Amino acid sequence: HSRDPMKFIVEGRNGDTEGWTIIAEGDLGLTTERNPSGMAIESTPTEPDMAKIHDEVLFQNTVMYSQYRVTFPEARSGSVAYGTIVQFGEVELPGLTVPPGYVLPTVTPVSTVLTPGSTVVRVRGYNTHTTATAIDGTTNVYQVHADGTGAPGFEVSPLWPYSIVQGIRVYTPSNGHGRDPMQFIVEGRNGDTEGWSVIALGDLGLTTERNPAGTPINSSPSAPDTSLVHDEVLFQNTVVYSQYRVTFPEARSALMAYGTIVQFGEVELPGVWVPPGFVMTEYPTPAPSPKPTPAPTAVPTFKPTAAPSIAPTAVVTPVSTVLTPGSTVVRVRGYNTHITATAIDGTTDVYQVHADGTGAPGFQVTPLWPYSIVQGIRVYTPYNGHSRDPMKFIVEGRNGDTEGWTIIAEGDLGLTTERNPSGMAIESTPTEPDMAKIHDEVLFQNTVMYSQYRVTFPEARSGSVAYGTIVQFGEVELPGLTVPPGYVLPTVTPVSTVLTPGSTVVRVRGYNTHTTATAIDGTTNVYQVHADGTGAPGFEVSPLWPYSIVQGIRVYTPSNGHGRDPMQFIVEGRNGDTEGWSVIALGDLGLTTERNPAGTPINSSPSAPDTSLVHDEVLFQNTVVYSQYRVTFPEARSALMAYGTIVQFGEV
Repeated sequence: HSRDPMKFIVEGRNGDTEGWTIIAEGDLGLTTERNPSGMAIESTPTEPDMAKIHDEVLFQNTVMYSQYRVTFPEARSGSVAYGTIVQFGEVELPGLTVPPGYVLPTVTPVSTVLTPGSTVVRVRGYNTHTTATAIDGTTNVYQVHADGTGAPGFEVSPLWPYSIVQGIRVYTPSNGHGRDPMQFIVEGRNGDTEGWSVIALGDLGLTTERNPAGTPINSSPSAPDTSLVHDEVLFQNTVVYSQYRVTFPEARSALMAYGTIVQFGEVELPGVWVPPGFVMTEYPTPAPSPKPTPAPTAVPTFKPTAAPSIAPTAVVTPVSTVLTPGSTVVRVRGYNTHITATAIDGTTDVYQVHADGTGAPGFQVTPLWPYSIVQGIRVYTPYNGHSRDPMKFIVEGRNGDTEGWTIIAEGDLGLTTERNPSGMAIESTPTEPDMAKIHDEVLFQNTVMYSQYRVTFPEARSGSVAYGTIVQFGEVELPGLTVPPGYVLPTVTPVSTVLTPGSTVVRVRGYNTHTTATAIDGTTNVYQVHADGTGAPGFEVSPLWPYSIVQGIRVYTPSNGHGRDPMQFIVEGRNGDTEGWSVIALGDLGLTTERNPAGTPINSSPSAPDTSLVHDEVLFQNTVVYSQYRVTFPEARSALMAYGTIVQFGEV
């Protein structure tokens, strides 16, 4: 034991020619107790082998390495010198195996990356007022007189020097609406010696209403302070910067010239803070694809087809439990004469098992649908026997009777001694347990698909489970996803449109003999609908790839008929024909009367429309996944929608 290491250094590198980088260093607290020689170590990703003498030190690291060096500067006997012996039984480095090029995405959404207290410098202008008010978290005025050398504004070096900006919010001050900025440019760079790169530029739509001076701004990462007068423009950006420049080429009163004053109450740049070295996945090819870009893993990402044929599901479906009532249930390491089906029958009827002394008792299930990904456990209490409540759980999975069990998750349960009435139906959802019933829920991360599950309980409220100990509960749910055969949880892939050409398109509240496919065919060929008088006309789409999050709308003009241009839009989503439509976003469109040539291919990207064509783009925030979309237009340039009114466009 005198040779035990008492200090450690873990280093990593990528290749023999690269220098070593320290990942972590610190003290070890090994005791003088010994392990028998040659014992197999039975650890998991989340826990060492608790039956063996050991010490564990966890640390934070987000950098991928291909080689590691572990050294020990000190043994129990003292600092290591020539001839000093250091020894141990085993070293484990728990962590993640990842695909080539992987970067751990540890990000923090913030309402602004420009933290109050960051250094602010005026740009291309002068004023005797303090510069700090540009980003002080209130509506106190920031003012700059243009010096005639270009668009005035300010530069900031944020306190946290690694961020990705994805929008701009401007709040009005207490006076001077003629000085409001009406155009903006946001630029970024990394260090004083680097040139500025334009992140986004565009128009601001501030009204002439004013905010009281000095009002604190109560915004969030996903929303500005809607109690205050402001404008917000969202844009797509994946590049990390440490410094930002925000300038304003035009005020309400005039273009910027010498002496022109621009002012505002506050500027926020919403986005995310990221760790050093973070790289956000780049946007893929501008050409839309009916399947997402595969993740770089050994197992190919599941690719959808236009006509799924697998039953009962060929899509990823969130479910309240993958353990469908009626699936085969078998007791594990125990006995009882009660029926096993009550473990997952959708009610609080009791399931009971007497431990047989061979290990943690419970049950195993072969679900009716054999492809699922489990991401939590819910346990409901029965009507009696609170001392028999399970207090620890282990969830395991496998694919077939010949495969060994793999631990998905294990941990503590916090069931109270309150009881549920017997036989009560459980009314849970994929995202929420039945809150009217006594239960406990533990969520965990898992991306692996299994066809069989084993749920066991090493400890009851009465103590560790031994021969004859009874464990019981009212119901177990394993919330997660039912998935198609061969499915691998996909990566998030930005696309220029989720409405892939070839998806099914149906006219809504209107009629026309033209083909509906031109609404989303990737060209400026006209799509036209005559309103039937029942409401806003448009179209519905069931995209080929049925899981997407929409965050904007782009409308391109056709070759004629500018009086028929849509001037207002509503985007709605739902998941399945039986579900009601939910409004994702609605607003105005600003299409000009200029036309696009008919049939021109649209060359857009996830981050930008095709700027060579006449269009309008409105971005909005949305975090909900939908499989179907409805896009309708309550107003055309010529009139509000009534029977016979025509609305048309080149592409959405």
